[in-house]
Amino acid sequence: MLTGKQSFDQKESRATEKKRTFGKMEAAAPEVIYSQATALTQQIRQNALSGKVDDSLHQDLRKLYLRAAELGHVPSQAQAAMCLAYAIGGQRDAELHRRYVDAAAEAGDPAALGMRAENFWFGENGYPIDIEKCAADAERSWRADNWLGSTVYTWALNKKAEGLDSAAASELLRLAEEIAVKTVPVIEAEAKEGDAIAQDWLAWRFYNGEGVAKDAVAAARWFRMSAEQGLAWAQVWLGLRYLTGDGVEKDVEQARTWLKKAAAQGIPEAIKELERLGS
Repeated sequence: MLTGKQSFDQKESRATEKKRTFGKMEAAAPEVIYSQATALTQQIRQNALSGKVDDSLHQDLRKLYLRAAELGHVPSQAQAAMCLAYAIGGQRDAELHRRYVDAAAEAGDPAALGMRAENFWFGENGYPIDIEKCAADAERSWRADNWLGSTVYTWALNKKAEGLDSAAASELLRLAEEIAVKTVPVIEAEAKEGDAIAQDWLAWRFYNGEGVAKDAVAAARWFRMSAEQGLAWAQVWLGLRYLTGDGVEKDVEQARTWLKKAAAQGIPEAIKELERLGS
């Protein structure tokens, strides 16, 4: 067992090492910073699998990606955009998210194309709803084997099928289902490795029955795994599941707990729901 002094010394040592790391980061090449972020991502995933969550690591990850993004490193711009959209390591920042997702998408990054397609689909982060632009970005992302873009592409294909004759519509719906089924194992593999965003998206696949049989219990389980890592949107969805008893036993207090966690990260939907509950 660590004594109080030993515990303090360890914390001091970690703090000193962190200062040294971020001091070196200022002068490092973006590829080096990206490599450090990749290693830190693996550490975060391993911690998650063993039930350990350290919010400071998410903050460090965000700093690394943002620094490399500022230096024009395209993969880092895509990852920084992800952090900014999902409130990883800090508050959401729609303006800075658009800046980096546009830069990386224009450079052809598959993950950024998938994120921008998602924005065009939902009309989020300052983007208008634009199904044509959504489909264009999502298709490019799908062709590069990105599971996020592939998922959004299935939505666009289903939407496009609505205005076609039965034969043409059937072909698009067939392709959408084929893509949905093929991407489930890819998302599930990343989710099982501890990726919080993949866990959140896998939960939605189970909830909506996209490429897999509908399973509200499995959806709630994956939402919880993601929420426990601090992913704000998963906290919202888990809170709503507890409100309705969808896949879990109805528990308004649990709902409030998770919604408050998401609200603390600036998620408007969580704040509105808490106001409705009088919390």
